[in-house]
Amino acid sequence: MITAAVLVLACALAAGLALAARAMREDPARARRIPLAGAAHGLVGLIGLGLLVISLEGPPRGEATGTGGFGLAAASLIGVGALFGLMLPSLSRNGVRGVTVVMAIHGGLAITGFTLLLAWAGLG
Repeated sequence: MITAAVLVLACALAAGLALAARAMREDPARARRIPLAGAAHGLVGLIGLGLLVISLEGPPRGEATGTGGFGLAAASLIGVGALFGLMLPSLSRNGVRGVTVVMAIHGGLAITGFTLLLAWAGLG
């Protein structure tokens, strides 16, 4: 189950990086939003988060290497990152300033959580 969570979250991460690269490359005044791509990114990320939460119920991992708490920390960071990601469509639709800050927080939390997940899966 952990391998499935890593693979699904890796797909979500790759899609998020592609969306972020496109958002940074385009002129904000002319930027075309791709709501389906963003929704697919979010859906895949939530599925991966669900798989990760299910994986936490299994036997303890990583106690010998000191990474025992990394799974819960990864799920927490990815979950909070998902909450920030859910705010993005309404903020960008309403033209609120600071959308890029929220996007950076979303990405930073998700990448940090994914890194912890990789350590937990690899060392556990």
